[in-house]
Amino acid sequence: MLRRKLPVSSVVFGALALACGVAAFALMQAWAQRVNTTRPDGGPPVRVAVLTRDLPRGITLTADMMRDTTVPEAFAPPAAVGSAHDALGRVLAADVAGGEVLTGTRLAGSSSGPIAALVPPGMRAVVVPTALPSDPVRPGDLVDVLAAFGGPQSHVETVGQDLEVARVLSPEEAAARTPGTTGTGGPSLILLADPATSEDLAFALAFATITVTVDAPPQNAASASPASTPPPVVATALVPSATP
Repeated sequence: MLRRKLPVSSVVFGALALACGVAAFALMQAWAQRVNTTRPDGGPPVRVAVLTRDLPRGITLTADMMRDTTVPEAFAPPAAVGSAHDALGRVLAADVAGGEVLTGTRLAGSSSGPIAALVPPGMRAVVVPTALPSDPVRPGDLVDVLAAFGGPQSHVETVGQDLEVARVLSPEEAAARTPGTTGTGGPSLILLADPATSEDLAFALAFATITVTVDAPPQNAASASPASTPPPVVATALVPSATP
């Protein structure tokens, strides 16, 4: 039986296909090598602590709020915390986003409590009880504090204006943190105030009935028309009035 001989054209096309394959492989190898030489070196992997969810300032970090991961050394931010264990029990000094690498600049001093961590330099934190429901006021809101003084010369004074709410304490939290509170009524607001305003608030809390008003933030109020701007929320604090 005779073996059929391949046509010359088939042999030529097969050789060309093999040559093209080898050339393509060589070109890809050369391109990959050039990419590797031009790509910046990220350095060896380093371990960092990453937040598992968005967290507000003033919160005390627990194990479920962080996880350890590795990133190239060049991409680790300065002062990155190397382990979630190292940050356990520390207080956040700023808001952080989920997935963000935790850094030492985001942490309050190791001796700072959750309230002290919220207070900027030169400011004070003042606890003001209110009769507000639990939802209307959140950290970051701005409020005014009005004091109604009784007696023969009864009058109302604005003792604090555009004060930032640093934290909202539930009645139970307020009772645990603030002597003299019973844990009944509405939440207490931790307000940031300068020293002079803090003194005015302390005097008003001792000798007047306190009312807290909550309005829209300035940036929202400026863009809203007068007809669409909601009225302020008003609540009277559960502080007995007295004559100075």
